[in-house]
Amino acid sequence: MTPVEEHICFYRELGLAVTQWAHVEHGIYMIALRCVGISRHRIIGPAFLSIENFRSKLAFVDAAFQAKFGTSKHAVEWRTLRDDIETLAKARNRFVHYQARVFPDAKPGRRYALMPYRSKLGKRKPATRPKLPSGSLFVRDIYRDSRRFATVSNRLLNLYSRLGRERAPFGEDFIRDKPVPSVGQLAREIHGVLGHKL
Repeated sequence: MTPVEEHICFYRELGLAVTQWAHVEHGIYMIALRCVGISRHRIIGPAFLSIENFRSKLAFVDAAFQAKFGTSKHAVEWRTLRDDIETLAKARNRFVHYQARVFPDAKPGRRYALMPYRSKLGKRKPATRPKLPSGSLFVRDIYRDSRRFATVSNRLLNLYSRLGRERAPFGEDFIRDKPVPSVGQLAREIHGVLGHKL
């Protein structure tokens, strides 16, 4: 992966991750609609959107779900989803609160990083690459979490459909995590997205 390919790939994956998280939040909102009734969207929409803190939004929807479907056959599926979402919310926070840094001398796939603020680079000997702080995220990490967001979003929409006694739109292939591609595979994917002949 060249530096230019990595630049494009890093920021593309970061943008996809933020967008996929928006789909997760929309899926949570859709579950809230099922709990109170679709016809009440003019009431629940502004109420849901007025909750600024994500954990509070999730707690709000969880309480509504427990009140409406807490003893249904879907309760276990919701609890699993809720727990997964709570875990992924930490990854989402890193995407929006970490700083992007460039390390031109790092090896491919590690030239661009999201790093915690106030993190110190490890000491290095002259002519060696800097040691990046623990918790830094690189292009493959961002890819992984973005796809996890997409998987959870799909699972939310499947649950939404089942709660309404409808057919779930996403099959097994769309609700399971997949292996993260290598740096070379990501570079080829970028060329495909850009319409380059490979």
